[in-house]
Amino acid sequence: MSLMMAGLLVPMTFSAVIGWPDASGAPAFAQRITGVLFVLSGVVQGAAATAARDYWGRRQFRASGAIVLLGVIVVLATDSLLLFLWLEEREYTHHVLVYMPLWCWSVWALSCFQPDRRLDW
Repeated sequence: MSLMMAGLLVPMTFSAVIGWPDASGAPAFAQRITGVLFVLSGVVQGAAATAARDYWGRRQFRASGAIVLLGVIVVLATDSLLLFLWLEEREYTHHVLVYMPLWCWSVWALSCFQPDRRLDW
């Protein structure tokens, strides 16, 4: 549970760091929308981190497994996009030290949801 929560909180802050400057002050409309989408993905990841505690704990909230799964899929999609962009440019950035381990974490976290385990939709 702790590894799942930490793995969802780190990309939450990473998405906010990437998206907030564009969402608040980008000159083009498309850049602002992209920034807002990154911030919203951070909100989803924060909700998923909260739901992870419930999903692997008391299970008081019925949809907690679905929320955690959605958060993990958002992390996988975002980090895959950033990884593919980095592979296309091949220019070093310090962010690669964040999203490459997060991509590996998201693949691991997705494998934690086994088909035989019920998600309680």
